[in-house]
Amino acid sequence: MDKNIKKVLTTIDFFSQILSFEQIISYGYEFFHSTLNLDKSLLYVKYSNKYLMKKSIGYTNYISEYDYSMKLKSIATLYGRIMYKDFDKYFEENFYKHYNTEVIIPIIVRDELIGFIISNGFKDKNNVHISKEYNEGMKNLLNLALTIALDTDKNTKLKKELDKKIFNLFFVNQSTKMIMAELDLSKLYSLCIDIIRELTSSSITSFGLYDELRKKIVIKGYSDIVNFKKYYSEIDLISKNATNLKIIYNLDTDRDELSKIFVDVSEFDRLSAKYVILLIKNDILGFVTVGEPVNGKKYEDDTLVQIESMAKSIYISITNALYFNKIAFQKEIIEKQLNDIKNLNRMVKNINSCSDMNELCEIAIETINIGYDVSKAFILVNVGNQFNVVSKIGYEKNTKIIVNDEFISLNTEESYVEYDNTKYEDFFDISCGGNRPDSNCLLISPIKINSFDIFNNNIYGYIVVTETYSLLNNNQMIIVDSISNSIAPLLKQFLTVNQIKKTMVEDSKIKFLKTLDNYFDSKNNYFMDFKLYYKVILSKPFEKTNLDMYSNYEFWYFDNTVLFLNYNDEEIDENLFDGCVSGDDLEEIKENLSIEIAFIINE
Repeated sequence: MDKNIKKVLTTIDFFSQILSFEQIISYGYEFFHSTLNLDKSLLYVKYSNKYLMKKSIGYTNYISEYDYSMKLKSIATLYGRIMYKDFDKYFEENFYKHYNTEVIIPIIVRDELIGFIISNGFKDKNNVHISKEYNEGMKNLLNLALTIALDTDKNTKLKKELDKKIFNLFFVNQSTKMIMAELDLSKLYSLCIDIIRELTSSSITSFGLYDELRKKIVIKGYSDIVNFKKYYSEIDLISKNATNLKIIYNLDTDRDELSKIFVDVSEFDRLSAKYVILLIKNDILGFVTVGEPVNGKKYEDDTLVQIESMAKSIYISITNALYFNKIAFQKEIIEKQLNDIKNLNRMVKNINSCSDMNELCEIAIETINIGYDVSKAFILVNVGNQFNVVSKIGYEKNTKIIVNDEFISLNTEESYVEYDNTKYEDFFDISCGGNRPDSNCLLISPIKINSFDIFNNNIYGYIVVTETYSLLNNNQMIIVDSISNSIAPLLKQFLTVNQIKKTMVEDSKIKFLKTLDNYFDSKNNYFMDFKLYYKVILSKPFEKTNLDMYSNYEFWYFDNTVLFLNYNDEEIDENLFDGCVSGDDLEEIKENLSIEIAFIINE
């Protein structure tokens, strides 16, 4: 096979491969130099507005760069072929003469001179097989390979950019689904930080939300993946109105615009922010800040567009979460109020079964403690124009509560409320071993019956609250007032009964039989067995009977007989008694007693 034909086929085979631009510049140039059998040559490639010398074969003294000019640009559009003469039309004389130039081969891709090869000529100037047509063919083959390489690189970059955009869209879509599904605000704040950080590769990311109580934007989330620091701040707004505001602000270039929105823009410097992304619609809901990327790259326009899109989704998700939490909070309040009403209703049913004033007050005070978060409270009962503490809760056992004259003069028929933690000292002297108990409020609720009788006092006592587990609220005040009103009628009855009892002397035998009935109930219901001890006292006329030896026992004495009831597990000095009996009912007790004393317990 002819040597030149073989060389042509080899050249075609080489440049037909899928090569990169750098491979052609490096290895393709050397192959091209050998194919054209050049003596010496240099390769210049365009970078920005200069042609830089990239490769040299044979030359040691060369000019490293050559300025781009309109003359050179016209080579690609007006000439396009290999130049063997008239170099001065396109190049400076001192440039091409420096290399003893005989041949300049333009490298053209889509009407642009991206480089050129300059040479002092061919090694074998007398070879008849080397022709201009052959050289042009090799030049066109080189240019075609470069065009394909550049197009391939361009398509590869476009594919990468397209893949990145598709991934970002997918990421934003999935992220939007995630934040829309999250209704827990604390988790949502953290999730928004993570999403923005992943989208931007931000080194420091923060998230702020407008607080309606403080009237400021409060930092709810902060992530520093470089220094792992924590940061909290509050930022004042000049105006919450978001009319005509854009979403993304560059802290370097848009500082003046930010100063029209925020009182202290320097706060963003302390947050190490590069961009401030507002969460807005009609009003400013909050913002997200991103710092310098950890990969050292600049934020691309596409990334900023994705951030803007994500900011809109975050606005919607947080708004939804805030509404949901508000509804959940209102639902919780309604459910608690309903539960309070149910508890109050059960308590009202229980008080109807109370047998005495002490039991009534115990139920009332325990109800507000267990059911309504009252930690310290006591009940005062008006007995003979004197207020006595009947029941208390939350205080130590030996705590003394004394009513001051200031309280007596208060004489309030409506609830009295104070949130001062020492206000109770104006009305009560409360101490335990010289120490004052803790307090966070004072609520005095009268236990009264509404009456038109102006001559009689209709206030029978007070429920006094001095501490709650949390801040005293309206719901607790309403409940305490309701309990006061509920127990008032029954308390009035107990006070009336007690007053009547004071004018009467109850027979000891009747009291004994009532107590005996209670012991029978305990035995039948709780299997608590007991014995009845007895002692017949033979007293002398006109002498007082000495019963001091029984002072340690709760005994009954009537009809010259001492009676004592004792559970089986209690110790007793049996020498003080004549004997003891037991039984399942009153009749069996009487059968077991000696005939001489059985009559004393006849009903």
